[in-house]
Amino acid sequence: MDPTTATTVLLVLGSAFGVMFATMTTLLVVSIRVQHREGQETREYVAVQIEKAFGALRLEFNERLDSRFNELMQVIEHNHQISELQHKATQKRLDRLEAGFADLSDRLGGISDRLARVEGHLGIGLYPQKPAASDESDSDAA
Repeated sequence: MDPTTATTVLLVLGSAFGVMFATMTTLLVVSIRVQHREGQETREYVAVQIEKAFGALRLEFNERLDSRFNELMQVIEHNHQISELQHKATQKRLDRLEAGFADLSDRLGGISDRLARVEGHLGIGLYPQKPAASDESDSDAA
């Protein structure tokens, strides 16, 4: 092959190779760009779906929590009312016991006074009464 033809063939082949390389590079870059965009859109879609799911779960959780809290508050209020009723009943019983003890104390006070007088008269109590000195002196004189 003569040098002019060889140069022409090499120029044509080089140009064709350059065009193919440029085309392949362009397709590769475009493909990477499209995949990147699709990946980004997929991530955003997944994030939105997860947020919706978590939002629904959060709402359901809050509703359940509020419901349980309200139930607990009702139980606490009910127990408080029962406690107040029991307190009032106990207070009434204590008042009756106190009145009974006061009455018993009054009765026992009267009984103990009479018992002390009887014991004193008989001379058997804690503090027996000593006969009057004048009575002894009268009997001695006689």
